[in-house]
Amino acid sequence: MKHIQPTLISMLAMSTLLGAYSSSWPENSLDRSDELLRLLNVQSAAQSKQEIRESNWQSHPKIVAIRKIVTATEQGLKNRTLKSSKKQFQACGEDQATIRRIVRDSKGHVTMYEVYHEGREDSSLLYSQYYDEAGRLRFVVVTVYAANGTRAQHRLYFDEAGNIIWRNLKLLKGPGYFAPNDMEELPKQDPAKEFANDEDCASTKPKRGSNK
Repeated sequence: MKHIQPTLISMLAMSTLLGAYSSSWPENSLDRSDELLRLLNVQSAAQSKQEIRESNWQSHPKIVAIRKIVTATEQGLKNRTLKSSKKQFQACGEDQATIRRIVRDSKGHVTMYEVYHEGREDSSLLYSQYYDEAGRLRFVVVTVYAANGTRAQHRLYFDEAGNIIWRNLKLLKGPGYFAPNDMEELPKQDPAKEFANDEDCASTKPKRGSNK
């Protein structure tokens, strides 16, 4: 038998039906408004357990929760309640140029980490990584700039355990280009250590941290 999720209309009807029998309930029973709230919470929990699909990913509770984390960071940067620091290198490892930016809250917790890699061959990459209050990576957007004219964004959503729960590709222009092959490993990265590590980087040009 197909399982049917309760809708708001059906729950309102159920609430009315329950109200009809309220006179026979014990004195310490929930009133109708409490019962409706409980039913709404049940529906929300059921939606969270649903598989994320192309048809529902934008409104799925897990994706919405991650978007709130991203929005809070962007708003904090706009309001200057978050501290942003930047480092720039002429060469770093195999990259011709690297720019790093780290964003912290008032407690020193990392909320965002960005790295721009200018490659030696035919592409450059910008990694923008967003973290929750517990320091867990929850969202990454990798912007690809390729010599063939491609500009694309790879977006990855992570759960609390560091598993990818949804990913998509947004081709902004051009014919397309290869996806970065290290995105699944990003939750293992310590952004504070990565930002501080200048090994194999030449001609460091640090910039003072500033509130943004």
